[in-house]
Amino acid sequence: MSEATTLVALIKAVADGPAWHGPSVAETLHGLDAEQARSHPVYGVHSIWELLVHMNIWQQYTLDVINGAVPLSEEDVPSWPSVPAHASENEWMAVKHEFTNIGNKLKER
Repeated sequence: MSEATTLVALIKAVADGPAWHGPSVAETLHGLDAEQARSHPVYGVHSIWELLVHMNIWQQYTLDVINGAVPLSEEDVPSWPSVPAHASENEWMAVKHEFTNIGNKLKER
């Protein structure tokens, strides 16, 4: 199995399952609404929404580099943007769809 094939399999497992580390991202997000996703039940810890946006940013960055973009330094990538305090269910669904869409593009590479 090539390194690329192995990486694609790992990305798929983390996103969709079965994952070696426990529930996949899709399993973890299933049934969460916008309020739950943006909540901070533990002080100083990122919300689920923030974590998913962070994952989207780095997945897109990876896809961009694969497609020929010049890699940026980590400091130049805005990887922890703020989440709207009163974001709607539609906005939450858009973030989840973005994760799926970017992941699918990565898996196609």
